[in-house]
Amino acid sequence: PELLAQVATAASRAGLPLVLLVLSGSVVDLAAHEADPRVSAILWCGYPGQAGGVAIADAVFGVTNMFGRLPMTWYRAAFAQEARLDDYAMRPNASRGYPGRTHRFYTGSPLYRFGHGLRYAVFAHELSAEA
Repeated sequence: PELLAQVATAASRAGLPLVLLVLSGSVVDLAAHEADPRVSAILWCGYPGQAGGVAIADAVFGVTNMFGRLPMTWYRAAFAQEARLDDYAMRPNASRGYPGRTHRFYTGSPLYRFGHGLRYAVFAHELSAEA
């Protein structure tokens, strides 16, 4: 975190945008980075594989438009205290203070909802019917 803060400060002073790349197989708490005005964008890449570096660079520099939406709900750090790791109940239970799981049942305020994300593309469609 300290090194990231130094990089963010240097980029901010130089007037450069800072894109935070997150390479992970699951959710990590990004609330502090989301709130940091020095961070221009957050790009979650999962585990991108052998050609991942080139693919990420192409996306960041606008060569391609392969952005999508998150395939999971990103909970805030407090979720770890609200939902025990060994409790896989999906639906919320107010009497236990259990918030539920997944985009379908979670009653709390996630950091990012299932399907969150941007895509800079325009789609058009036209319906036609033959008489």
